[in-house]
Amino acid sequence: MKPLQPFVFDPEPFQKQLIELETLLALISEHRATLDASEAITAEEFEEAGGGEIGQKEVALLMQVASFPASSAEAILLKGRYLAALHANHALGFEFAEAFVESFAALGRASA
Repeated sequence: MKPLQPFVFDPEPFQKQLIELETLLALISEHRATLDASEAITAEEFEEAGGGEIGQKEVALLMQVASFPASSAEAILLKGRYLAALHANHALGFEFAEAFVESFAALGRASA
């Protein structure tokens, strides 16, 4: 019988997962803050504050969230739940759902 090998804990996968979650949470928080700011003002104030610019920033951030290359189960669930909540509020277009699905294909290409 072979002697038991000592267990060596490798924290690297957990550190990568934590960084992934922190990055995704930061993107979601920034998107949510931009979305909340644009919804908190009137249409006139929105245009005066550079509404087109605010809207473009909100769309760009949402696209970053949707296409974020999440690889851990926790990050995939977080991203999916956030996008599902936006979809339930009629705030998610087809292009974002497409980017979400495409992010999984990108993971497959990256790991190959």
